[in-house]
Amino acid sequence: MTSPACSQEFEMLSLRFHARRLLSAILASALGATLAAVLGVSAGAAQSPPDRTGPAVSKSAGDTRFNVADRVALTHLIHGYAIEVDRFNIDGWFKLFTDDAVFSVGLPGMTPVEQTGDAFRSFWRTRFGEFERSGNRRKHLISNILFVEQTDSTAHAVISGLITNAKDGKTFTVVSGVDYEGWFVKQGGVWRIKRWNDRPDVNFESGQ
Repeated sequence: MTSPACSQEFEMLSLRFHARRLLSAILASALGATLAAVLGVSAGAAQSPPDRTGPAVSKSAGDTRFNVADRVALTHLIHGYAIEVDRFNIDGWFKLFTDDAVFSVGLPGMTPVEQTGDAFRSFWRTRFGEFERSGNRRKHLISNILFVEQTDSTAHAVISGLITNAKDGKTFTVVSGVDYEGWFVKQGGVWRIKRWNDRPDVNFESGQ
């Protein structure tokens, strides 16, 4: 059985412990407010850790509030982008885009270039025609698709991929990793690419 003296001593120690915790919290709060005033931000902002996950991961991953049929159609559209290019079906590839689509290419070390309309279609028709005749066979392998946003008529996704090349049926090489970003719209019940950012890890101007 605990004696009254021991009980009183325990209560005093407990009170001292809680008093120290309270004092520490007050001092921490005061320090945070002082730092916030010096830095010109609110105390809450000064104490909050930065968000390092990014908006795509923190706001969309795992969210079940989307139309499943649209999600499947969008995924097919993204894979169709890669397959039509790899088969040199340039007309089929163009049909995946809206008439006013913007295509942006950004090679490492270079300012991104944006194309639209006839200039976009003329450039890529010529480029893929020449590439088909070169004996090269590219594969654009889509590995990761993360939908940042999806509504009934618009969507936004970030995509990772790998580009490989086979030459004359003999030599196989890994060309580059690639990051894509797509903005999509639904037109007449069909999803189309409204804007596409193409960001390979390797500068193809070096001859690859």
